[in-house]
Parts: sequence; structure tokens; C-alpha cells
Amino acid sequence: AADTWKIVEKMVDGYAEDWAAMRTDACEATRVKGDQSERLLDLRVACLERRASAMGALADLFAAADDEVLLRAIEATDGLPPLAVCSNTDALLSAVPIADPEVTKREIVLEGNLPSVMNPPKGCPFTTRCQHKIGRICDEERPQVQMASNGHAIACHIPLDELRMADPVIAVPKAEERISVPQ
Repeated sequence: AADTWKIVEKMVDGYAEDWAAMRTDACEATRVKGDQSERLLDLRVACLERRASAMGALADLFAAADDEVLLRAIEATDGLPPLAVCSNTDALLSAVPIADPEVTKREIVLEGNLPSVMNPPKGCPFTTRCQHKIGRICDEERPQVQMASNGHAIACHIPLDELRMADPVIAVPKAEERISVPQ
């Protein structure tokens, strides 16, 4: 039992440290560096807060742990929602409900294995689930940050010109393309 709790403690501590680092990065990206918009900051923080709630629920479960909980403690901890999603702009935007029926939204479904909290990827943090993975470079090297328009920063091995050719997650029709409604 003591060995199980040591493993769980290390996993939870690592998750909490990664969470804190991501929360700091989210805030600094908007407030200090100016790399991201207030809207994206709000989406990232909301995502991180959902993960903090999951951590709290797990702590509550462990506080009242019995033998059954102990047997599944590592599995439960490994089931914490992945943090990497909270810095994936496409995934965050695709999860936002849109009330305008003329706005189209491409749904992003992340497939593949969740990155391990105990042994995170050496390269890009999204390498295990990225739909645009281009090869071993994604597994082995951290991508450099590239500055896109409007202060949007992208960390990816794919050149910015190629990324710009991808379909947008959210497409808003131009004024002349909108359906006019008689008043």
C-alpha cells in the first residue's frame, strides 16, 4: 500500500506542477508576452480549471480511500484529464458553442494515446495526439514558437505558411456572404 501511495503521490505532484506551469504560461502569454488574445486566455484558463476540479475530486476520493480505491489509485490518477489539450488552440476553439447558425465550426477530435504525466513526450507535447504530426522530429524536438497574425503564437514544426493553408476551426462568413433577413 505504501508503495502505491508513493507512486500516486509522484503522479499527482507531477500533474499539479505541470498544471501550475501551464496556468502561469497561459497568463504570461497574454499579460506579459502579448502572444495570445484575452479570449484564448479565457479558454485556456477554463480548461485548466476543469482539470483542477478533476484533481480536487481525486483528492476527495483518496481522502476517504478504502481497499478498493487503493487497488485502483494508480489507474484513477492516470485517468486525470490531459493538460496538453488546454494549450491546443484548435481543440479549445472547436469545443466552444456558437449561437450564430451561419458560422461553421470544424470539430476537432483528438485521437491517439494521451501523453503520460509520469513520462511526458520529449518533443512536442501534442505528438501523441496531433493530427498534423510530420514524423520523428515531433517526437524528439520541442518546436520553436512562430508568431502568426494578431499576436497568436504557434509552436509547431510545420512552417507557418503551411499552417495558414489549413482549414480554419471557426469560419465566419463575410458580410456580403451572410443571409439577409428582411426586417
